[in-house]
Amino acid sequence: MSNDNQSGSSNDYGGVSGGVNDWGGVGGSVNTGPGTQNIYYGSPPGVGTEATRRVAQHQPEGERPPIGRASELQKVQAALDRQPCLAIVGVGGIGKSTLADLHARAASYTARCWRNLHHNPNFADFVQAALASLGIAFKPAEMPPPQEQAEYLVGILRDHPDHHLLLVLNNFESVMQESSPELGWAEFLELAGRLGHSHLLLTTRHLPLVRGRKLPSLDLHGLNSADGVALLEQQNVAGETADLQEAVRRAGGHPLALVFLSELADEGYSIADLLREPIWDERIAERLLDRIYQSLPVAQQHTLQYFSLFEQPTRPEVVAGTLANLPAELLPQSPGEANPPLPPSRGEVNPPLPPSKGEVGRGVAWDKDTIRHHAETLAARSLLDSRAGHYSAHPIVRDYAHKKLTDPAAHHRAAAAYCQSLYTRDARTDPPRTVVELQPLLDAFDQLCATGDFDDADTVMKGTPLEYMSGGDWITLNDLLLRWGEFSRLVTLLERVVNAPPDTLLAGFRAGAMGNLGLAYDALGDYPKAIEYHNRSLAIAEQIGDRQGQAISLGNLGNAYHSLGDYPKAIEYHNRSLAIEEQIGDIAGQARSIGNLGNAYYSLGDYPKAIEYHNRSLAIKEQIGDRQGQANSLGNLGSAYDALGDYAKAIEYHNRQLAIAEQIG
Repeated sequence: MSNDNQSGSSNDYGGVSGGVNDWGGVGGSVNTGPGTQNIYYGSPPGVGTEATRRVAQHQPEGERPPIGRASELQKVQAALDRQPCLAIVGVGGIGKSTLADLHARAASYTARCWRNLHHNPNFADFVQAALASLGIAFKPAEMPPPQEQAEYLVGILRDHPDHHLLLVLNNFESVMQESSPELGWAEFLELAGRLGHSHLLLTTRHLPLVRGRKLPSLDLHGLNSADGVALLEQQNVAGETADLQEAVRRAGGHPLALVFLSELADEGYSIADLLREPIWDERIAERLLDRIYQSLPVAQQHTLQYFSLFEQPTRPEVVAGTLANLPAELLPQSPGEANPPLPPSRGEVNPPLPPSKGEVGRGVAWDKDTIRHHAETLAARSLLDSRAGHYSAHPIVRDYAHKKLTDPAAHHRAAAAYCQSLYTRDARTDPPRTVVELQPLLDAFDQLCATGDFDDADTVMKGTPLEYMSGGDWITLNDLLLRWGEFSRLVTLLERVVNAPPDTLLAGFRAGAMGNLGLAYDALGDYPKAIEYHNRSLAIAEQIGDRQGQAISLGNLGNAYHSLGDYPKAIEYHNRSLAIEEQIGDIAGQARSIGNLGNAYYSLGDYPKAIEYHNRSLAIKEQIGDRQGQANSLGNLGSAYDALGDYAKAIEYHNRQLAIAEQIG
């Protein structure tokens, strides 16, 4: 039966973040030898870079191997020999990703799939990436139903012993609410013990609980004294052995803190002098980072701040576009030397960059070449990670630099404006076909959420026609994600809007977001959750006197109860919705509610009554010229006559439905 969802063309709310694209993210595959396929999405370890980097994390092929972790690597291998799932748990910067990378390189897998969940937490995207690493490709609309995706993936891995896949979920805390994983992830972890010959490796700051049970885990601590000293010596840090050992001890063996310590040693600080300073506490990495930051030229300080606006790896072009949209008074007044030479890095000499093109009128020209030059300098100093032309900061560095921004909200708005300007598809002649094509709008939504401008974020979602239907109605981003089956993505994004602070979002917008969240949960098969959000949406609509919003929420509640099999309750809600629509003169809404009543009576087995309601709905749709609606009603009438055994009549209605479908495409 064709369901007449009450969302209609109400242009409700939502957004999406992350994703792989050719201007704000990085992805692709890296082949390391015959028979091995590595599919990396997000920020993969092991991808080479032109910059000479000394950071101990994520060492790519061809650089000095990380110091230490031999015993921890053995523990990881031993744990995965016993069971297929392991969580590496530790504080930020302690080397969790490095250890996962070391295992990925040392062990023999037929394929590897690395997901950085801080950049893209969407479960459906992970399933697609994992399947792609096995040579199985799906479009979103062709994926198994959301509630079956975890079981589908696990089933493929379990039933094909030739698949020896390593799945790495980096920064798993990004998809945890308190101690429990979010939608999709919890179901997958429940099944993780049945992966066959494949392995799942998580890195996380907090150990997730699955139905109250802890996953097998390895608590990762700092480097031991010998390895910590070896790391400092590898970085050419001079000093008495006793002083180096004491520095490692006071830093708790924290690898990132030791890397920062080596940067300060490069600047002329002696380890002995640093040991006498009051910086050695649990915030040692941030305190050392502050020393490094204060020593940077102003232009490099600003460059680090600008990259902190983006959670995903970002190209210099995106930063330059952001600055072009920044109010002139917020551009730095004294950025210093436009292109200072890159510092020599462990015996290598970097050629000077050609002079920058153009001037801003004061100081440095903030074009992509200048930004790239400063980013490479920062990467050489372990403050940015450089991969395939994209730059990102460790969360510790990003959080620190973001706090240094003057008026962060204005910077995020500028980023949103630039992202939005990159979306140039024509809704009438060239509508989007994939989520990747929508990425500029999705990133604009993300940036506006970061400012707290949830009303503006909502406008991006509902105020931009992305496709026009044959009857003239236009489709929004929320509608497209529902159409494409991107339900778990939609839930993740809509919850950001629903949970916005009270003074940052109009009540009507919040009600719309709750309604769409209910529709997404309905599509996921979580009907109690769908009912919860539709009731919350209804309560807001009643509070603000939004009669049409009340009718929409009541209709959606009717559909949710229909999905639960409670058809009398569904009929009750659809009748309440219809009564309001008749009062306010909403003809299209009446057609939907009457059609939904027909569906409910069909499910009750009252086929004559179903035919009566579908005929009434069809008549209204013909009156208002709703061709898609007419096709739905004709199909429902065909199904009802088929159930009655009147097959000739059923064929007649289905043929009429087909004719309209062919006309409107």
